[in-house]
Amino acid sequence: ELGALRLICELELSTKEQMLKSFYEKWSSDSIVLDSWFSIQVSYGRETKPILEDLERHTKWNIQNPNKVR
Repeated sequence: ELGALRLICELELSTKEQMLKSFYEKWSSDSIVLDSWFSIQVSYGRETKPILEDLERHTKWNIQNPNKVR
């Protein structure tokens, strides 16, 4: 699933937002998987700064966790 999500984000497919939401809903209780979910969103695409700013306000984001700061 992570590979498919990476590809969707990299290619900026029209299903990107829905896939990110579905993935989050499925894995929201697994902090290790969510580390990848955060990372994928800012690793691909052209406009990552606004995405990063939004993610920094996310309730599951914790700047104190070094795994989330990559």
